[in-house]
Amino acid sequence: MFRRNNYLLFIRLIFIVVWCTACGGGSSKVTDTSIAINPDSISFNSRSNSAKAYTIEYPSTWLNSPTPDSTDKIEVLAAFNELREDSTDSFLENIILVTGELTHDAVLPSSFSNLQVISTSKETIGNHNAEIETGIFDLTSDLGETLNLAYMTITVESHGKLYGLQYMAELRRFKTYTEIAKRMVASWQIG
Repeated sequence: MFRRNNYLLFIRLIFIVVWCTACGGGSSKVTDTSIAINPDSISFNSRSNSAKAYTIEYPSTWLNSPTPDSTDKIEVLAAFNELREDSTDSFLENIILVTGELTHDAVLPSSFSNLQVISTSKETIGNHNAEIETGIFDLTSDLGETLNLAYMTITVESHGKLYGLQYMAELRRFKTYTEIAKRMVASWQIG
């Protein structure tokens, strides 16, 4: 049996550490005023990896990013991020796919604060029974600026392994791509 709570904490840490190198700032009273993009209103590209046995669709306007380093417990399959909108865009919204040994206890780095799990749920997305967790946290950059970020982690089980997709964004823009992330999971063919 998988220990999903430990998995979710670890996956949060992996994604946050990998992607939180952006600089920028925000206030502690940030709220999400964005509007979700309808996945049917945009085009998607497909990424396949026969060695890793998966195919997934991602927004055609996003970059198919270099894959961040895997750890000895987690294998990063793919990474995608939006393009910078303008000079005030302080964080590139991103999505990462992972698999591996997804049970690990970890301590939050000192640059993190106010981590709050907002919701957890189970949902069928495409042909996947998925567990979804959303949350918020603050990250203090190397420059001392605070980023107010939000995440959505979607985990699915396939062929006896857990796979994860995490969407991360500035809190003020979080809703923008939540439906896009779910569409990506629906398109995800594993094995």
